[in-house]
Amino acid sequence: MEMHNAPYGTQFFWDSTTYPLVNKDSVLFHGKYCQSGVAMRRNASIAECVDIATISVTNGTKTTALTKRSNYACKPDGATMCEYRMSNNEIAFNLSCECSMKKDDKGVDLGYCPLPDQQKLRDYIAAIKRVWY
Repeated sequence: MEMHNAPYGTQFFWDSTTYPLVNKDSVLFHGKYCQSGVAMRRNASIAECVDIATISVTNGTKTTALTKRSNYACKPDGATMCEYRMSNNEIAFNLSCECSMKKDDKGVDLGYCPLPDQQKLRDYIAAIKRVWY
């Protein structure tokens, strides 16, 4: 498969031996075949190209939608997850909030969701395609 060429919904093999867990690395590794740059794990052996419509933060009891304006900020406490949803509102995957190594003006640790919104991913893919081809 050509890199970053498969459209939304394309399914292919998920390498569960190398990537047994769904995390930023596995989503991007399998997403390198997708136009969107990300893939979800449908089951233990099937990956599917997805487009991310919304990013939310959840701590298990409360879910808050994030916006570009928030820079996808979250609390890097080990419990806070970033929910990446498709346009049909299905959760594609959850990734742990990552520490930014910064603190806010009150001394509280700042974190960010590890992947940007879909437009930023598309911009990145367009840039690397110009270099590759």
